[in-house]
Amino acid sequence: MGVPALFRYLTNKYPKLISAAVEESPAVVDGFEIPVDISKPNPNGFENDNLYLDMNGIVHPCTHPEDKPPPDTEEEMIIEVFKYIDRLMNMVRPRKLLYMAIDGVAPRAKMNQQRSRRFRAALDAKIKAEEEEREREEMEKRGETIIEPTKEKVKFDSNCITPGTPFMDKLSRYLKYYVNDRLNNNPGWKGLKVILSDAGVPGEGEHKIMDFIRRQRNSEGYDPNTHHVMYGLDADLIMLSMATHEPHFKIIREDVFYQQTKNDSRNHYADPTRQDETSIVEVKPKPFLFFHINILKEYLEAELKMDNLPFLYDVERIVDDWVFLCFFVGNDFLPHLPSLEIREGAIDTLVNIYRQLLPTFGGYITDSGEINLDHVKEIMVKLGELEDQVFRERRKKEERYREMLKKKRHDHDQRRKELGYKNDKNYKNKNNFSSRKDDMKDDVPQILKENETFIENSNSSDNKSTNSDDKKASSDEKKSSTDEKKSSLEDKNLPQLIELNGTNPTTSNRELLKRKRENLKASAEQNRDIVAQKRANRLKNQAAAAELRAGINNLPLDMTLNNIDNLLQKVSSGPLCDDKIFANVNENVNKTINSLNNLLIDVKTNPRRYVHFSIF
Repeated sequence: MGVPALFRYLTNKYPKLISAAVEESPAVVDGFEIPVDISKPNPNGFENDNLYLDMNGIVHPCTHPEDKPPPDTEEEMIIEVFKYIDRLMNMVRPRKLLYMAIDGVAPRAKMNQQRSRRFRAALDAKIKAEEEEREREEMEKRGETIIEPTKEKVKFDSNCITPGTPFMDKLSRYLKYYVNDRLNNNPGWKGLKVILSDAGVPGEGEHKIMDFIRRQRNSEGYDPNTHHVMYGLDADLIMLSMATHEPHFKIIREDVFYQQTKNDSRNHYADPTRQDETSIVEVKPKPFLFFHINILKEYLEAELKMDNLPFLYDVERIVDDWVFLCFFVGNDFLPHLPSLEIREGAIDTLVNIYRQLLPTFGGYITDSGEINLDHVKEIMVKLGELEDQVFRERRKKEERYREMLKKKRHDHDQRRKELGYKNDKNYKNKNNFSSRKDDMKDDVPQILKENETFIENSNSSDNKSTNSDDKKASSDEKKSSTDEKKSSLEDKNLPQLIELNGTNPTTSNRELLKRKRENLKASAEQNRDIVAQKRANRLKNQAAAAELRAGINNLPLDMTLNNIDNLLQKVSSGPLCDDKIFANVNENVNKTINSLNNLLIDVKTNPRRYVHFSIF
C-alpha cells in the first residue's frame, strides 16, 4: 500500500526527481525474436551495481493485470513474472548483485491492516452482488427484459499471494529454476550474484532488502560508491531508501499515470467485452521511471537550509527528521493523523512547523534511531493549533463538492428530459445503446422498437393542440377545417405513408425530437418566469413579516392597559354603577382585559404562532 499520494506530491513539487527509463526492444529476424544482450553498456547512460526486487510488486500486476485479461493458469502467471524480471534486467543491467525478496510473515501491525483491507473488499463484493440480485428481482416484477451478464471465468484469488500458500511455494521453486537457467544461458547474468529470499523468511520484502543493505554497509571492504537500484511500487520505499544514506540510490517503477494513446501498440489480445473474439486490442506496456534519491536529498538540503541554528547544521540529520515527520501522514503500519492529508499539503505544513521550532530545540528530533519526545510534543502542540482551520477548510471543500455534484446531476436530468428519456431510476439497466446499428445512435435517446407507435402518439398530441388553435382562429372557414381534418388523418397514417413512399422514418423522428426540444425550451422559459415571481413574492412576505414583528415589539402594551383601566373607573363611578346590567358588563370586560393582556404578551413573545406566510 505504501503512502497514498506521496509519489505524485514529490514529483509535482520536485520535477527533476524522475527520468524516463530507456528500454531496448528485442529484434525480430525471420519471425524469430532475438533477446537483448544486457552485457552491453546501459542505454540510460549510467551503470548500476546492485538491483533489488520487491517481488510482490511484480507478482500482483502479473497475476491480475489492469490493462489486459489475466492469465488462465498459475504457470502462465509465473511465466509473466519471468518476463517482467527480464524487462527490469534489460533496463537496469546490474553488474554485481541481484536480490529478489518475497514478502514473508508480516509484523502484527501489517497483519491487522491486511485483514481489514481484505475483509472490507470481501464485504463490498458481497453487498454489490446483493444489490444486483435485488435489482434483477425488481425488473422481473415489472416485466422488463433482463440482459444476462456474460459468464466470466473464475478469477484468480489475490489472497493466494500470502506466505504459506501452495502458490507461493510453487513460485519459489520456479524462481530457482529461472535463476539457474539465466545464469547458464544469458551472458548478461555472467558473474552476477543472485540472492532469493522467499516467503519462508519472515519480514516484508522491502524491509529484508534494507536490512541486507545496512549489513553490507557495516561489512569490511564495502565500496561506498556502490550504485543501488530498487524496484517497487510502494511509496514508502522512498523513505526507506533515504534512511540508508547511500549517495547513489535510485528507485525504478512503472509510470502508473501513463495514459495509452490509440497509436501505441505492442501486445495484442482479444477484447473480452466484445462478442467477437477475433477483435484485437493493441496495448503497449507501461513505461518505467527512475526516481533519484540523491536529487531529493539536494532538494531538501536547499529547502531546509537554516543559517540561524545554535548548533551545527547536518543535512543527514535533517533527512532523518524529514523521514520521521513523514510518518505522521501514514504508512503500512501507522494510520495518518486525521488533520494530515498529503493532497491538502500536510507535508508542507509539517516542514513549516519544523523550520519554526528547530532553532528553539537545541538539537534535532532524531539521533541514531532515538527520538526526542519533548521536541515531538512541541510539534504536535503546534499542529493541534492548526487542526480547526484544516477541518473548516475541508468542510467547505466538501460542501462545494456536493453542490457541484448536485448541479451536475440536475444538468444531467435536464438533458435526459430534453432528449426524451423516461423518468426511470433503472434506465441504465433497461437501455443498451451499444447494440444499436442505425444512424440514430447519437440522436435518438431511446431504443424504439415500435417507431410507428412513437410517431402516432407524438403527432396525435401535436395535432390536437394545432386543431384547437385553428378552430378558434378560423371557425367560419369550412374549407380550412376540412383541410385540417384531412391533414390530421394523414398524420395518423404517417407510418404507413412513410413506408409506402420508401423514405427513412428516422427523418420524421428527428423532426419530432426537434419539436419536443423547442417545446421544452419554451416551457423552461415559462418555468423560469414562475420561479422568479415566486422569489419576488417570498421576498415581499419576508419583508412584511419583519415589519409586523417590529411593530409587535414596539407595541405600547402598558399604556393601552392603563387607558382601559381609567375608562372603567370612570364608568364605575357613574349612575350605572349599581345596575345589574353593568355588573355583568363589568365582569365580561374584566375577563376580556385579562385575555387581551395574556394574548398581547404571548404575541409579543411568540409572534410566529399567530402570523404564517407561505414560502415557496
